[in-house]
Amino acid sequence: MRDTCKSVFTGFLQNNTSLIKQKNVDEGIISKKESELKDMKNNAPKKQCERCFCEVSNLFGKQMNLMRSLRIYETNEEKKIDILEIPEELIVKEILDPISNMQRLQILKAVFAQTKTFSEFSELTGLRGGNLLFHLQKLLDGGMILQRHERGDYMITEKGYRVLKGNR
Repeated sequence: MRDTCKSVFTGFLQNNTSLIKQKNVDEGIISKKESELKDMKNNAPKKQCERCFCEVSNLFGKQMNLMRSLRIYETNEEKKIDILEIPEELIVKEILDPISNMQRLQILKAVFAQTKTFSEFSELTGLRGGNLLFHLQKLLDGGMILQRHERGDYMITEKGYRVLKGNR
């Protein structure tokens, strides 16, 4: 079954890749893709197929996240968010405070293009030790960046990307 499954799964994922090239992807199309994957799983001939479906589902989820990051796909729920409904305290705490400092803005702009290390941020901002850690923590708490491992590189989140681009 390996060759057959590989062909089916590869075709499914490659077909989704063509969606990424579009300017806008409708939620109905994504729902059909989700149903298609569910139907394939329900019609799977063997119990051992679960592992492969888990992997394909994870890859499909990554494709959806990429489409969201590129702003070519939003669920109807995501589109409904009205700026007037967002409490001012939340905007200040989660958006304005994390980027209200020049060094934090430099950090966010630096990870926009590629991941960075603590040392690279220190060189960029001129901050050392606890001072740099304080600013990184503000960005982490605000959900603007994340750290890959306990002592690993820092990278921008979708929220950080949207804030830099001027979108909530």
